[in-house]
Amino acid sequence: DRRGHRDLVYELFLAYEVEKKRLNAYDISDLVHHLWQRLLKTPYSGTPIHALFVDETQDFVQAELRLFLHICTNKNDTFFSGDTCQTIASGVGFRFEDLKLLFRAEQESERREAEATNTHVAHPVAIPRVKNLQLNYRTHNGILSAAAGVVDLIECFFPSSIDILPRERGFFDGPKPLLLEQTNVDDAAVLIVGSDKKHSQIEFGAHQCILVRTQEAKKHLPEDFGGCLAMTILESKGLEFDDVFLWNFITDSRAEHEWRLVLSYLVQGDDDAELNALEQERAKVQNKDVSGMLRLLDFAEHQHQIFCEELKHLYTAITRARVRVIIYDEDVRKRAPMFHYLQRRDLVQTLAFFTADSYVPMAVQSSVDEWRMQGKNLRDNGLYQLAAKCFRQSRDEELELESYALHLSCRKAVELQGKERRMCFFEAGEKFLHVGQGVKAARCFYEAGEFDLAG
Repeated sequence: DRRGHRDLVYELFLAYEVEKKRLNAYDISDLVHHLWQRLLKTPYSGTPIHALFVDETQDFVQAELRLFLHICTNKNDTFFSGDTCQTIASGVGFRFEDLKLLFRAEQESERREAEATNTHVAHPVAIPRVKNLQLNYRTHNGILSAAAGVVDLIECFFPSSIDILPRERGFFDGPKPLLLEQTNVDDAAVLIVGSDKKHSQIEFGAHQCILVRTQEAKKHLPEDFGGCLAMTILESKGLEFDDVFLWNFITDSRAEHEWRLVLSYLVQGDDDAELNALEQERAKVQNKDVSGMLRLLDFAEHQHQIFCEELKHLYTAITRARVRVIIYDEDVRKRAPMFHYLQRRDLVQTLAFFTADSYVPMAVQSSVDEWRMQGKNLRDNGLYQLAAKCFRQSRDEELELESYALHLSCRKAVELQGKERRMCFFEAGEKFLHVGQGVKAARCFYEAGEFDLAG
């Protein structure tokens, strides 16, 4: 483009390829390309796949989906499910309307092959029907209404990034998300774990979690949250909890002035009532930085793409909850536009001030069995470190050691190099050995360079 961004992106791509080669690594695109090249030379001859079921379809790139279709013998016996508002995986932009293009490509490939071989296709590939699921049995209308308010913004500013669908409704009503408007960090801690930290502090439960925007944000959580399940929104995908505490989402957001676009949505069509409400809100604010964020922003799609990503993360975070969502942000300036939007549309309940004596803590204690069940759930989803924390609560020492060993060998070690990487694998090997998993221990010792121990 005119600003030279394309050249910059290409330079970054070349640098990425150089680093990948240096690490002797590959990514998902390399894997899919390699498989395609093999299939072009030698047709698939493995176990016949007659039907295909794909969940969380929005997390796959089209090349992966086309690969799945290619090896399925009956392409009309396929089932895809997902939510395009949850397309938060890096490098993926998916819509179910785009999925139809893959079937059209299969139709064209099938037609050409039939013409070349002069054969008749008994069961030609058909374009699948898209079925919209409008009734949500997992959560209630209080949470779904707030999520729909985020979807409204995506549909308005980035309509081509999602499938435009009828509004989802819940099977029952429930409380709106709770917005902590003027509380500081200590107040938020009181809200969760109670005020008497020495004698009656309530532990965070197995069905509750704190969601943060980045891995770095986990390190800055208050000490009172040490026993909680804290994860990024990307890590939480596919999981669900009774209560979700959304911590500093806007504060840690990569978007800055882009949040002012929500104000432009409110006053679209020169809505006098909303313009007056915004003017009154701006007049109440004494801080000039905050009042500056309460001004309209003209939308430019190419400049504000980051906002689409942030909205999809926010939607995903809100919909992780079954019962309650509590939203806290300490950056008064950055949060001002979104807080105003949520309040004006009556999507949240605002808690401006509370006292420790008048509010019941959010934290709810869980049983040993509940912690164990959640630990197994997180382990099955590859969140080994959080699983280890759950097993510690359920007092399952072997499961805790095994989960932490999996975290060291499958997650932490791959991010390290040299001596630190070898030490990480060695520690994992010791833990695997302690719980009687000799094969996994041997693999770790081999990676650590301890060949005698590896046997």
